[in-house]
Amino acid sequence: DLETDAGLHFIIGDVSGHSTSSALIMAVSKGIFHSLGHTMRNPIDILQTANRMLCDILGDSGMFLSLVYTVFDRRADELSLVSAGHNPVFLVSKGDLLTKESTGPVLGWDADDTWTAATHKFHSGATFFLYTDGLTEAMNGSGEEFGEERLRALLAEDMAGPDRMVEKIFGQVAHFTNGNFSDDLTMFVMKRK
Repeated sequence: DLETDAGLHFIIGDVSGHSTSSALIMAVSKGIFHSLGHTMRNPIDILQTANRMLCDILGDSGMFLSLVYTVFDRRADELSLVSAGHNPVFLVSKGDLLTKESTGPVLGWDADDTWTAATHKFHSGATFFLYTDGLTEAMNGSGEEFGEERLRALLAEDMAGPDRMVEKIFGQVAHFTNGNFSDDLTMFVMKRK
């Protein structure tokens, strides 16, 4: 995360694969985005610049990075989202579960790719939820994935706050998989006071 005069910037991302190379690319990506966030204001410009850099780094390795880049503008009570081939974003507001699908391709495939931003009001009491595919693709002993529908059902429940939401979702996934995870699992929850 990074705070600038444009707002609070935060990213959740996932590099393809499960290797040491994937971990290194994630570390490099974090550095790229942190640096660009200090010098650029527009999330789309940041993604396009980062994408060109990642295309140079990744070459024809077949690796890529999916992510959601978000800027929270406190003054306007708005979230600006740019999604690069990542999982859906969820916004829980006034009892409604809103789903925001990806608006663009993954990073690292094509240096000429472009993205669009979506802006959403983030009113008092609303909850914003991001995650990596290790959550929905977690499998039980029968090879069944936890899936997006189970996640949606959990998000629709009234939970006390972000900590409780993460605990409950992680607990349900751990129970479903009997504690066996084949991928990393990351969640980001932000609740507006």
